[in-house]
Amino acid sequence: SATFAVRISGDSMTPIYADKQIIYIKQQQAIENGDCGIFILNGDAYCKVLSGDTGIELVSINSKYSPIAVGEYDEFRVIGKVVG
Repeated sequence: SATFAVRISGDSMTPIYADKQIIYIKQQQAIENGDCGIFILNGDAYCKVLSGDTGIELVSINSKYSPIAVGEYDEFRVIGKVVG
């Protein structure tokens, strides 16, 4: 069900997704709270878990990284959901 694939860069999503691993994305404009996805925030691309519990945040699986808050005036876009 993937639309395209991307290569992960960095360790913010370990241990599930490793640096340089290829992941598969289903392109869609919205995803559910708690889903892992690809996002554009202010021109930068991120692979993170979407959290909407206290506003919108992009959360890393690796606990050494703090969540990234999406502000009211930020440019934010969902590219798609990680499906594999």
